Amino acid sequence: MSLCLVLKLVRQQLRHEWLAAACLCIAMAAALVPVLMILGLKEGTVQTMRQRLAADPANLEVRMPISTHISSQEVESISALPGAGFCIPSTRILATSAHLVTPGGSEEVNLIPTGAGDPLLARHSLPIPGAGEIVLGSATAEKLALKVGGEMRLRRGRMESGRTHYSELPCRVIGILPDSSGVGAQVFVPLSLVIAVEEYAEGARQSLSAEGERGLTPPAPVYHGMWLNKPALKDSTPDYVWNRACPFMEQRPATEDEIRRSLAPQGAVLFFNTAQHKSADKLRRAYQLAAQNRAEFSLWNPPVTATRQTNENTADFTIDCLPEPLNLHAAAPALQIRCGNAADAGTHTLLLAGGKGSVRVEAVTDTTLPPGAWAAPASVLGVLHAIIQRGLFWSEEQGGLTQPHRSFSRVRLYARGLDDVEPLVQQLTTRGYHAEGNIAGIRRVQELNARLEVLFTLLAGICVAGAAGSLALNLFNGALKRRRDYAILSTLGFSRITLTCFPICESLILTLSSILLSFTLFHGLAHTISVLFAAEIETGENLCYLSPANHFLILACGIGIALPAAICAAVTVLRTQPSTAIRDM
Repeated sequence: MSLCLVLKLVRQQLRHEWLAAACLCIAMAAALVPVLMILGLKEGTVQTMRQRLAADPANLEVRMPISTHISSQEVESISALPGAGFCIPSTRILATSAHLVTPGGSEEVNLIPTGAGDPLLARHSLPIPGAGEIVLGSATAEKLALKVGGEMRLRRGRMESGRTHYSELPCRVIGILPDSSGVGAQVFVPLSLVIAVEEYAEGARQSLSAEGERGLTPPAPVYHGMWLNKPALKDSTPDYVWNRACPFMEQRPATEDEIRRSLAPQGAVLFFNTAQHKSADKLRRAYQLAAQNRAEFSLWNPPVTATRQTNENTADFTIDCLPEPLNLHAAAPALQIRCGNAADAGTHTLLLAGGKGSVRVEAVTDTTLPPGAWAAPASVLGVLHAIIQRGLFWSEEQGGLTQPHRSFSRVRLYARGLDDVEPLVQQLTTRGYHAEGNIAGIRRVQELNARLEVLFTLLAGICVAGAAGSLALNLFNGALKRRRDYAILSTLGFSRITLTCFPICESLILTLSSILLSFTLFHGLAHTISVLFAAEIETGENLCYLSPANHFLILACGIGIALPAAICAAVTVLRTQPSTAIRDM
């Protein structure tokens, strides 16, 4: 017998018993609709909260509040982490402050590097700035009366020889972020401009524009300490004044060897800190304090180890520091060192600190130095230390310094999704970086979802058990009532396998009808909820929502409930002998 005949007979049977079938469908729908509503409210509420969190790029950002040293290779490694989305290196905040200058005034801003895929700009559908282009916040644009397409100058200053020098770069506004973005006095520019501003501030670049430059210029010198010939000056100075003027907290008297070799003044005390350096301008207050008390003040830097090529061999040596008075108006020092052997005089390319940098210097003979000794004024050593710290190398091709393995102080990192924020923070912490994100807000949503899952599971279990029991008993009762009918069909040639299809088909039809009725009622109620709470939700949000995957899952669960109930009724049919059923009736 064909399945089509079975379906036709089942249809005729349900038409004949339509009232009982309708009552069963309504009863099952009444049990399923509350389950669908709870699931829809859970999915809609959690999804809305996640959408609102994910819509704000600040919730996807993994921040590095403490500056560190991150190489270009480490930046690539971080961007390749699982769950990492947009990643771009950034420099120290203090080194990237600048002024936007217009005819109507100027405003100090912080430069933020950006690039393709920046979620903050994508959130507001703004273009990515290129060379000479910027994106700024609405508050800054209002203060400077700027609009999209407006022109201004980006200005950065630096201290040089006791005077402030400025460099400017013309820029054009290509986008303005709204107040809701929370950017404040931040300006988004290409990474190359952020690097140029930092290099100019540190004295490694002559201007903000790289046009016409062949390599970086030697950076401004840094100092790790100072000599003071009147140690009692510290005791007669209030601590807060001394600490502000002299940032070097460790101290020791000059040794006899240093005095004999003219590396330290007679009777001087060294105030130093090899882990922290200062520029000459930062020591202005210390110079004034010494001058007021008629004390002698001179600069100091720790020795630098260097390697030079000599007759196809390499020779290692140490460059000692010669004390040098502070001159706030002095020009940039010439990279000239002194040697005790006349044969060592000449121009050399030195590899510094075991390969952390290299530089071209001129060596001149100094007869006051013993043979084999090397020395340089504190300002020259300060330049060498700055080259080592920044990882600069001499380039013969460019005729200047380059930075092939540039290091950064942090990265701008955004996770791909909310669930990736916490794993990214953990991975960065494991690597030794201090990272943080909006983990607390994301966890609140996850915990709410978990609690609602428990509530839904309990209520769904009760409702589904009731629906399954109702369907099973109804089919079982129907099979008992139709024992005589099944017996007659069996005598007419219907096989037992065909007869078992009757309760199965009936069960599936009733279940699918109940689920369809439940979906219809659910969507009507969901629309009503959306209308009632329209003022509380934004476009694209739903408080009661079921995804297509949820619909298929519910449908599969319904069929999974109907089949066991149908099998119970089918077993009753199979166990009934036709002769027994006819005789009993």
